[in-house]
Amino acid sequence: DGLPSRQVLQLAKDSKGNIWAATADGLARMDGTEIRVWQHQPGQRDSLPLNYIESLAIDDEDRVWVGSNGMGLLRLRADGSGFEVFPEITLRCGRQVWSLAWMDGVLWVGGNGEGLCLVDKQGRIRQIGVGGQPDQLPDGQIYVLRPDPRGRMWIGTGAGLVRWENDQLHRVAQAQLGNSVITRISVDSDGRVWVGSHGQLWQLRVADEALTAVNGPQGEPLRSAAVLQDNDGTHWLGTAAG
Repeated sequence: DGLPSRQVLQLAKDSKGNIWAATADGLARMDGTEIRVWQHQPGQRDSLPLNYIESLAIDDEDRVWVGSNGMGLLRLRADGSGFEVFPEITLRCGRQVWSLAWMDGVLWVGGNGEGLCLVDKQGRIRQIGVGGQPDQLPDGQIYVLRPDPRGRMWIGTGAGLVRWENDQLHRVAQAQLGNSVITRISVDSDGRVWVGSHGQLWQLRVADEALTAVNGPQGEPLRSAAVLQDNDGTHWLGTAAG
């Protein structure tokens, strides 16, 4: 139907209602009438350097940020003519950008082993590294970043779940999740957090960080489990197996 690939890794919506898709074969925009696609064009210097797009974020000025699998962070020009590159961010934050998020004027950049980079509107970079200190991450692989309505950022790493709140890191449910690869996080309108790891879906009650294993599907399909609450309070679960 016009998408460059059936494999869609992330979706985002801008203020005009356009839907953007990061796919395994380029970036796509759907405006309700047509689909526009950006892909690598040999000989065009500012085209996508490669087509496999891992992550996507749209900031409060409707600028489209793209995380690539091998060429770092990119940003689509406002007129759609090509992409800007950010060599310093790529040098410090890595060439594989697995997760992106925008919150309170800051772009969050997570990748494969380098930890987190927080980039403000002036281009200043703040790095959060890996280690055993309270202000460090338990693991440098950042698979998912999910802001919630209360201004907290939930961070899924290769070794557990971390919450960013009031400019501090907090490791969450270490006894149960400390050795888990966290690959998907969903946030309800009422503040509940759903955490997908290899083989298990968890529900987190934020007030006291009580963690409950969700009965139902088990196994590898839960790596990509996404949860959505409808207006009746029913929860819908999408997995890699339906």
